[in-house]
Amino acid sequence: MLDILNFMEECWKQKKSAALATIVHVEGSSYRREGARAIVSLEGKIIGSISGGCVESDLQERAARVLTSGQPEIVRYDFRGDNDSIWGMGVGCNGAVTVFIEPLDPRNDPENMKRIMDDFRKLRDGNESVFLLQVIESEDHKHLKPGTRLRYLPKGISVQSLLYEFKLKGKESGLIRLLYFDSNVMDREIPCTLYVEQMKPIPRLVIFGAGPDVAPLVKLAKSLQWLVTVIDHRPAYANKSNFPEADRIILVPRGKFPDNLCFDQETYAVVMSHHFEQDQLYLNELLKKPIPYIGMLGPLKRTAKLLNISESDVSKIERLHGPVGLDLGGETPEEIALAILAEIIAVRQKGSCRPLKQKKGPIHRK
Repeated sequence: MLDILNFMEECWKQKKSAALATIVHVEGSSYRREGARAIVSLEGKIIGSISGGCVESDLQERAARVLTSGQPEIVRYDFRGDNDSIWGMGVGCNGAVTVFIEPLDPRNDPENMKRIMDDFRKLRDGNESVFLLQVIESEDHKHLKPGTRLRYLPKGISVQSLLYEFKLKGKESGLIRLLYFDSNVMDREIPCTLYVEQMKPIPRLVIFGAGPDVAPLVKLAKSLQWLVTVIDHRPAYANKSNFPEADRIILVPRGKFPDNLCFDQETYAVVMSHHFEQDQLYLNELLKKPIPYIGMLGPLKRTAKLLNISESDVSKIERLHGPVGLDLGGETPEEIALAILAEIIAVRQKGSCRPLKQKKGPIHRK
């Protein structure tokens, strides 16, 4: 999401148009799910992804058409046949995706583009979800244009109830057909299709420690488009030259815990300063925070000593992961970083950590 927002902001500065493509519905198997996005420039450059490369060339053509007409377009890609005649790729993915492509025009429709960028900025800078209610299809384009972002749903329908219905179907978001009425701008109900999505804040990784083994973890987390903060009490360690990709680097006095940090359900912390007293402080303070994951580098025996409790009691603290990471058998800092992030992703997405070949049924959870 960060790369898409950065590209939008660049287009805004240069007053260049772009097209935003969003997956709004998935049937069967698909490389990406509802809410996946890609942005296409005037020159055809694509940032983000809505597939594994199956539809990108067609997306470029459709995006160019949308930018020329100034009108959004909805397209359905169906790959459920091994010898699909429409796309001629024979990918046999056993699924279909519906994609909504909308123009972003900083010159002729700046308010719409600004509204979209503001939503993305809230997810980057804040700690609350953004609820997207977007018109995908409408039977009255004059009063309710496709692409319109609504502020509220018709009386009697709540966003929470819709999201609950989607969750029962194994989805985080989806489409709903309804009659929309707004007495301020129209005098009748308009049949339309809405895309409803709870857009969650960008995950934040907070690393307590700034030794050489932290650099691969920062780099890998940034490749996932996460926001990364590095904290340490040593000036020679906690500086931009050591971590050029980090979003924030905080130098704290020895024996102190940093102030003014956001700790919520999208915050994941890893303690790895290799300094006993600092690790002890960090760990005890983090256990007071409402975060879903605390990773502690080092053996279980050390973690028990840090908390002054037994090893069995450490294991009872569900959100405390010490030793941190999945057992991938790795030894290098890069391999350890991969094991740490793999575990965090599994916690965040409620993954099983089992090989996919052992899973029965669809890859994506239902």
